[in-house]
Amino acid sequence: MLEDLKYNETLQLLDLCNNNIGDHGMEHLGNWLKMKPSLSGLWLAHNIITSQGARALSVGMPFSKIRMLDLSYNRITDDGAVDILGSIKKSTRLWYLRIFGNSLGHCTAKIVERMLVSGVLVQENIDVQPYRVDHESYLAHYPSDHYKQRYYDVPCYSHPQPLQIPYVKNKFSGKAVPKVHFKYVDPVPIEDRKYPVLVDQNNFYILFILSLCCP
Repeated sequence: MLEDLKYNETLQLLDLCNNNIGDHGMEHLGNWLKMKPSLSGLWLAHNIITSQGARALSVGMPFSKIRMLDLSYNRITDDGAVDILGSIKKSTRLWYLRIFGNSLGHCTAKIVERMLVSGVLVQENIDVQPYRVDHESYLAHYPSDHYKQRYYDVPCYSHPQPLQIPYVKNKFSGKAVPKVHFKYVDPVPIEDRKYPVLVDQNNFYILFILSLCCP
C-alpha cells in the first residue's frame, strides 16, 4: 500500500486502526512520512504499537504535514511517547492528538502539561489531561472532540452497532410505531419561537397570541 501511496498526492486522511500493524509497519510509515506526503490525518489506534514503533514514526513526523494523530490504545510507554511529543514541536502544529490507552506515566504527563502551558497543545484537542497526586503527575482521560465518531457517524467504541428499535405492545393494534432513541446524534438546537402578531385596523391594538403549549 505504501508503495502505491508514493504516487498519491491527494490523500489527506489515512485510517489504519484495528489492523495489528505493529512496530514493523510503523517503520515503513516513518520512512513514507520522510517523503513529505500531503497527508494531514493519521489514525493508528489499536495496532499493538510499542515504544519502538513510536520512535520509528517520530523520525518521519518532522517532515510531514500531519494535523491529526491518533495513537490511542496501543502499548506505547513513556520512552515512545517522549519521542512522539518531541517531534510535534518540529512539525506542523497538531490540531488533534489522541494518546490515551497507553502505558504513560509521570514523564509523559510532565511533558504534556508543559506543552499545554506553552500553547503547543490545546486541551480541547487532546484526549488526556494531566493532574498531580503527591507531587507525581498522571494523565486522566479527557473527553475531547469526537471527530472520528462524527466523521464516520459511529458511537465512541469505534464499531457501528445494529439499530435496536423496540416495539411497544398495544392491545388494540398489535404493535405500535417503533420508538428510535437517537443517543448518538447531537440534539438540534431549539430556535426561538416567534409568536404571530395580529393588528386590529379599527382600534390599532396589537394582540399577541400565546399558545398554551409553549413554555
